[in-house]
Amino acid sequence: MKKIFVLIAVGLLQACAFTDAQLDIGANPDSDIVGPVSEADVIKFKLPEMEDARDDKQRIGWKKNGYGQNTADITSLLPVEDIVENAFVEAIKDNGHEAVMDNAEVAITGTVDRFWFETDTNFWTVEFI
Repeated sequence: MKKIFVLIAVGLLQACAFTDAQLDIGANPDSDIVGPVSEADVIKFKLPEMEDARDDKQRIGWKKNGYGQNTADITSLLPVEDIVENAFVEAIKDNGHEAVMDNAEVAITGTVDRFWFETDTNFWTVEFI
């Protein structure tokens, strides 16, 4: 009986690696991203426009089983370009500047080439890196 319980427990723990994970990713509102641009007079930045240029747009990572094999997708609630754009807006505000739709002095555009999560699986927890 004890062996059956152990086999069931091990099976259930391994099954977690086979279910997709959808993460709510965003900038930490408690952390300030302040840099040298904070010393400049107030600048009006045009709201950033990013393009998702990743080869694999379906996922942002893989879950792996105990043998290191890819077993399930890691996806995000928001599109990757929105996550990066929002991070830029937070950094602009943290540095004392404005993010505006019109009458901007500086525009930020770009592409997202890489955006990937790795997992570090421990006995009781899974850490997304």
